[in-house]
Amino acid sequence: NLAEHQSWQRKILYLHRDISTIYSKNNEELLNIPGFHIRTYVSEIDNQPQSYLIHIPKSFSKDKQYPLVFLIPYKLGNNSHYLESMRVANIQLIENLQEITDKNDVIIAEPFAREVGIPNFNNIDETDFFEVFNAIENDYNIDKDQVYLIGSCQGGHKSLKLAVKYPDIIAAMAFISPSFHESYNYSEKNNWIDDSEPLQHIENLRNIPMLIIHSNTDGHMPIQPSYDFVELYNSKGLSNLTFHELEGVINQYYWSEYSDELIKYLLKHKKVHKPKKVSI
Repeated sequence: NLAEHQSWQRKILYLHRDISTIYSKNNEELLNIPGFHIRTYVSEIDNQPQSYLIHIPKSFSKDKQYPLVFLIPYKLGNNSHYLESMRVANIQLIENLQEITDKNDVIIAEPFAREVGIPNFNNIDETDFFEVFNAIENDYNIDKDQVYLIGSCQGGHKSLKLAVKYPDIIAAMAFISPSFHESYNYSEKNNWIDDSEPLQHIENLRNIPMLIIHSNTDGHMPIQPSYDFVELYNSKGLSNLTFHELEGVINQYYWSEYSDELIKYLLKHKKVHKPKKVSI
C-alpha cells in the first residue's frame, strides 16, 4: 500500500544520507551531526558489537550540557541482534522521537536492553543499559541531574527494574500504556524471582517523580496493571506519581499523540541530591 511504500522510501533516504555522511566526515565531526543515528560499541559481556539508536537535537552544540532520555524498549525477542529487531524498522516511531528531541532540545537514546532466555534478573539487559550510558557520556556533555526513563508496554517493567536498584541515577520517569508485570513461566516457585520483582521494592521510587498515561479502553495493554500499580504506590505513602487516565481513546497505539507530554513532564524535574527520606 501507499503508506508502506512511502515508509520504505524514507528508510532508503535516511540510509543514503548516513552512508554519504560517514564517507565525508571524520569521527569527531560525526558526533556533532543532528538527527538520529545508529551507534555501535563492543560489549564487555561477550566482546560482541552491540548497537543502539541515538537522537541528537537540531540545535546541538558540543559545548552545551544536555538532558538524556532513555527509551526503555518493550520485549524485542531473545538472542537476536538489535539491527534485526522490529525496533529499527519502525520509522514512524524513530521520526516521532526525533521530532520531540528537536522540539525539547534533549538527547534521546534507545538501548537494546537485550535478554537471554526466560526473564530471570540475570542483568544482561541492565549491563547493556549502562554500557550504552557510558558510551554516550564519552561522546556527549550530559547533565547527570537530568537522566530520565520513558517507555510503554514492557518498557514500564524494565524501567522499574532499573529505578528501584539505581534511584540515585534517575531524575524522573514517564510512561504511556505501560505494563508493570512480567511473565516468568517458571513451573515451580522461585524465591530469587519473587524477591527481585521491582514491585517488592516500590518504596525505592520515593524520590523519583513518575507520570503514567493510560487509556481506559486500551485494547493492547489493558489499564488494570496501571490501576494496581497506583493502588500499591499510594498504599506505601508515596506521593510523587501523576496518573493521567485517558477517556475513550480508541487507537490501539497512541504514543505519538502523547509522547511530547512525557518529555515536558520530565524536564520539570531534576535529580534530588539530598532527599529528606530514603528507603533501602
